Amino acid sequence: MPITIVITILVAVAATASDQPRFLPNLYFRGNHYQLGFEMGRIFSERIHSAFKESKALKQTLIPFYKTAKGYAFFKDLLLSANNTFPQYVSEVKGIADGSQIAFNHVFLMHIENEIETYLEKFKNMTQSCTDVHVKTSNQTLLGHNEDANPAVKKYGYIIKAEIVSDDNIVKEAFTAYTYPGLVPGNAFGFNNHGLLITCNAVFPKRCNQSSLPRNFLTRAILASRGINDALQLINRTSIAVGVSINMGDIFTERLVNIELSPYHGNKMILVNGHYYHYNMYKNFNPPQYKDPSSIHRQARARMLPIPVSKSGVLLILGDTKDPKYPIYRNAVLPDRDLTVATGLFNFRKKTLSIFLDNPKLYPQPLIQLTLNTSLS
Repeated sequence: MPITIVITILVAVAATASDQPRFLPNLYFRGNHYQLGFEMGRIFSERIHSAFKESKALKQTLIPFYKTAKGYAFFKDLLLSANNTFPQYVSEVKGIADGSQIAFNHVFLMHIENEIETYLEKFKNMTQSCTDVHVKTSNQTLLGHNEDANPAVKKYGYIIKAEIVSDDNIVKEAFTAYTYPGLVPGNAFGFNNHGLLITCNAVFPKRCNQSSLPRNFLTRAILASRGINDALQLINRTSIAVGVSINMGDIFTERLVNIELSPYHGNKMILVNGHYYHYNMYKNFNPPQYKDPSSIHRQARARMLPIPVSKSGVLLILGDTKDPKYPIYRNAVLPDRDLTVATGLFNFRKKTLSIFLDNPKLYPQPLIQLTLNTSLS
């Protein structure tokens, strides 16, 4: 199948004289699932290799666990579930592995990092990410998101704009997503041609269901959904291996929802009206979970700030650094190990997604502003 590839490089101006400019590659792709994975792997091979090389989790936890009998069985169970449920997205993982020339098992291990760490009860190793601020009033509908992650993601992440087409060139999926190096799109923030917006927050139930679908494959599938209702149907018929919180919006109706998923205790959705915050602990219901000190601090600090009713109010919260231990806009300074690698702000009325690589409170000019259109061509 012929494929289309366009690459642009977005440059973030250095925030201070001592900072280096930051680059955010932007890949437009048209082709099938395997080809998408292959071209992501090929084009971003250096970034993926660097990110994997810098991953302590891969070297110290994931590969050693995989080499044990229990770890190999765990890996095979989750791979079987992913293949049985969404083989097209496993094809994307195979493409990433082939394109980057990294072993498939290492790439798939990075896709199930949270599942393995939950199984091994290594909560302190998990990335406590992210922060979301919803605003829905008669004047504004906004969804702001801090993408918090391992600091390597800031250096090596990229934007994917993709059209997945069938053999007879019919578009099956069209989406734009901020994407982690070496992973399929969908686990951070993005939107698609059906007007669906999504962002994700990690949550940390105390148990993992290794016979169920890995989280990153569900969020990839949600990115392809035909709207909120279609995504909710998908969520409600899918058993997930670990927890996740998903924020979704519809640019046509301005509907905003949050749904929390648990491997053993079902799901709980709320319809947002007014304002709503989400961090990295369950708040709509209370399955057994780890208490995350960063979430507790971020929530407490946000309550001290004015209730947001506008773009500036959302960015005031997302860019706040007042808490010395666990700020909302995160700096990877101990005891906090994670970094805010990007900020996204969806404006429903203007139909835009603004992406910031620096603190949006201090530097409110986004690196890029994308139009939330219904065609990515």
